[in-house]
Amino acid sequence: MVKAHSLLYAVYVCLIVAVLCGGLLLLANLYNQLNLHYVTHESLYITNQSTVNYALGNGLVANEEILIEEKTGIQSQFTVKNHGLLPLLLTQSFTKKDTVASVHFIGQKVVNTNTALYMANFTQPLSVSGTVTIKGDVFFANRTYKRILYK
Repeated sequence: MVKAHSLLYAVYVCLIVAVLCGGLLLLANLYNQLNLHYVTHESLYITNQSTVNYALGNGLVANEEILIEEKTGIQSQFTVKNHGLLPLLLTQSFTKKDTVASVHFIGQKVVNTNTALYMANFTQPLSVSGTVTIKGDVFFANRTYKRILYK
């Protein structure tokens, strides 16, 4: 014959086992969601780098172009804007909720130049301290520089 209080202990044990199993299921679900999040971000970074390589390899068209990866559905776009002496390559890769963007200065290396310093027309002159030696051509917009003495 089974006593009444042992039935209560069986209910408690079942409740504890149910809470532990539910916790394990919750932990497994959270782990899978975190893993999916990291895989999605990794795919976005790889696709963004591929977009940069595509833009550099195809002559850098200045208008906007949208690329779609068929397997993952990640969309990428790039634009080229002028920013001073060098153009900027702006790339974005995005899915429904996440976006990865990158900005790169692009330009070709000029091999036969001896330019060491190029200064734009700023409101304040270039400040120089100590013994300064510049080897190469120097281009100033307004030919002003200021010597600073530190004590």
